[in-house]
Amino acid sequence: MLDEELLLHRLCQCPRRAWSKHDWITYYGPIQQRLLTWLNNRHAKGKLKQLDSPPPQMQSRWPYWQVPALETLPQLANFLGLTLQQLEGLADRHEIQHYIPLGPRHHYRYRWVNSRRGRHRLLEIPKLRLKTVQAKILHGILDNVPPHEVAHGFRRNHSIFTNAEPHVKQEVVVSYDLADFFATVRCEQVMAIFRRIGYPRIIARHLAAICTKSTPEEVWRKHPSYASQPAQWQRMGVWRRRHLPQGAPTSPALANLAAWRLDMRMSHLARHFQWTFTRYADDLTFSGDRALGRNRLTLMTWVAGIVGQEGFRINLKKTHLMRQSQRQEVCGVVVNQKCNVRRSEYDELKAILHNCVKHGGASHNRRQHPDFAGHLRGRIAALAQINSLRAAKLFALWEGIKW
Repeated sequence: MLDEELLLHRLCQCPRRAWSKHDWITYYGPIQQRLLTWLNNRHAKGKLKQLDSPPPQMQSRWPYWQVPALETLPQLANFLGLTLQQLEGLADRHEIQHYIPLGPRHHYRYRWVNSRRGRHRLLEIPKLRLKTVQAKILHGILDNVPPHEVAHGFRRNHSIFTNAEPHVKQEVVVSYDLADFFATVRCEQVMAIFRRIGYPRIIARHLAAICTKSTPEEVWRKHPSYASQPAQWQRMGVWRRRHLPQGAPTSPALANLAAWRLDMRMSHLARHFQWTFTRYADDLTFSGDRALGRNRLTLMTWVAGIVGQEGFRINLKKTHLMRQSQRQEVCGVVVNQKCNVRRSEYDELKAILHNCVKHGGASHNRRQHPDFAGHLRGRIAALAQINSLRAAKLFALWEGIKW
């Protein structure tokens, strides 16, 4: 089967009649001219009737996504502000950095941080030059390619509030978590995204190499529990291959685009049962009537199957079913009657601010934040997106602190 025909068959396993207008535009719009070019080639062999189509130029093939036309490596290097030698060095397509000792020649810094649940998380932070190049890719290319409409994470004019609002006053809310969301997205998937945007193979290969990396084994030897569990590196296969690094500017946008088929299939599943579905980063949320609670095992089977087919994994420890009689939370936002902040979180922040007003701002900086005033101001601003009245009370306390 030809590549274009195979692409059409693999777009989605859902029936075409279930596709929305957004789905048709996003998938069929970009490949329309590829199909016309293929049909014209068939006509040249005397097998098909001639179809009128413009010459295959990149910008004219992508009327829906205003991305720059990059067809050669010099054009890509000029777009990123690099020389060809610098472009090859940052791309590191042969993964030379995976085998050299950590030091100034590496393009990333690595840091282990503790999560709230006591687990250790690896941050792979690009250095300044690579980060600048990735920012150009993000703002010049990826910002012009929208993710699926059910995705609310890492998008302009979207937040945890817009993600939680569709689930307000629902009888049952079910949440799932994707394990190792960024690390699960492979370099091949990232290259396929740039190919779908319309770039030639050589350009897509270099862009994908710049946006992905493999974690050296030396980094995993610095894991806090590596000495007691030396076989842990063997279990972390997703980091040993090229993946999206958590800390790169391009990783959130690419992860959203890599989950496009997942979002589409999940939204169609929810639409079939008349439920509601949204996704915020690695958090999948379904809500609906009591039938959702009765069919939770059926839903789990469907979700696990779709997630596995799309190359992701479910973290079973973070699967929750919340009924109306319980506190229903979506990404930390309470949605029983309206979007609201947790009472415990509000009381904790209020107590911190009260102690700072009474004893001074530096007295309660137990975690040694370099900018404790900005940290508290940011927490109040995040709460203001959910409950502006409570945030106004906390902000009045914050203004009374003597730093």
